Amino acid sequence: MINNLNYSQLEPSVYRTEDDFSMYSLDVYSKNPQRKLLSNTYSDLVYVPYYKHFLEWGGIILGLLAVTFSFGYVIVIIIRRIWKKKHLHKLIFTQHIFNLLMLTNVLWIINKTLSMVSYSFLKPFLTFNLIYIAFALINSGFLIAKIKNNNLRKYEKLIWMLTVIFTVILCVNLLYWEFYY
Repeated sequence: MINNLNYSQLEPSVYRTEDDFSMYSLDVYSKNPQRKLLSNTYSDLVYVPYYKHFLEWGGIILGLLAVTFSFGYVIVIIIRRIWKKKHLHKLIFTQHIFNLLMLTNVLWIINKTLSMVSYSFLKPFLTFNLIYIAFALINSGFLIAKIKNNNLRKYEKLIWMLTVIFTVILCVNLLYWEFYY
């Protein structure tokens, strides 16, 4: 029984199910120390361990939290600038704007990929993600240096550190999900 389908063995490593569309095709199930694989005419099913599911969903949730933080920061800063004419920290504001641009770019890539466009059409958008990663890491380095050198209030230090942490989380997500290739 795999994925709620009953398989019967026809010969060693060859199984057939009559529960699904593969009723007339042969499924090959192989098991080795690295991975389990079920192949049929239509697709391959690879066993993914639970810890990997948790790590991937954790990365997605942290990425969404990072984007939400950036969106909230930009909205609050714009409102504060309109009402109080407060001083704007350009490095941190720019980082949050780039985080939102990266989100827009990723959503654009997903939309166009689902529309079945060519890879050459997506290449500039994927390249932008590489530029984002380089910019984000350099900007984060400057932010860390400024945190150490500036006399910031505790909540400002917290916001700056969260900005750096969330930026790194977004970069790791881009690299893990290969939104650059």
